[in-house]
Amino acid sequence: MVLVTAILQIGIEPFAQPKLTISDDKVLLVEITEKNGARHQTIEITSRDIFNAKVL
Repeated sequence: MVLVTAILQIGIEPFAQPKLTISDDKVLLVEITEKNGARHQTIEITSRDIFNAKVL
């Protein structure tokens, strides 16, 4: 939900990815950068976050 909220606030079309499996000691990093700008946001998603994800 945090990812979708962040994307909608900056006006980018949201995207969906089917659930995937990553090991407990790994994380999925999603980085959003501003084109021709200095701002960027990195979101760290753990396997627990993916496991507990709900369909919107």
